[in-house]
Amino acid sequence: MASKHNSVQWRCLAAIIAAMVLAGTARAQQPTAQGTINATFIFQSGIALVFDSAPSGVQLSANGTSSATLNFGTIGAFLTPPAGVTQTNTSNDFTVSSPFDVRVDIGGSNSTSYTLTASLASGGLTYKIDNNTVPVAPSTLRVTTTGSYATNVQHTLSLTILNTTPAGAVGTTINFTATAN
Repeated sequence: MASKHNSVQWRCLAAIIAAMVLAGTARAQQPTAQGTINATFIFQSGIALVFDSAPSGVQLSANGTSSATLNFGTIGAFLTPPAGVTQTNTSNDFTVSSPFDVRVDIGGSNSTSYTLTASLASGGLTYKIDNNTVPVAPSTLRVTTTGSYATNVQHTLSLTILNTTPAGAVGTTINFTATAN
């Protein structure tokens, strides 16, 4: 009976020691907490229009933005045009022109093409895009009705100046609008 009793005591002692070891291990672990976050948003479609310099044209200032400047430089009926500018003269006027690129990108839409329109902010001289006269707003010129997204599309801006136009700085704003088809 003594050996049975010793065996039970050893088993109890072993169980107590095991429980103490396990309890110590549990206390040695770092406390943790868990949580979740649900991310939600509203996805809205968007369209972007960017002007880029054409390889053979005038270098645009603010190239790669939606608000660039095409500076023809110093021009005159009997002057050699600056690099990137083409000039043609008639007996009454002269026309300067330069190519530029338009890139339109879209997201969140299944549109496969866009319509590009243009208008002058104010009147004065005759501006043309791709040989079509740009009207004063609110009228618009349809530059293209089937523009391709995500690619530079080259257009040509030209300005016709009468030989009787007084010398001085000349400029205007041409507003472009790209609309998904």
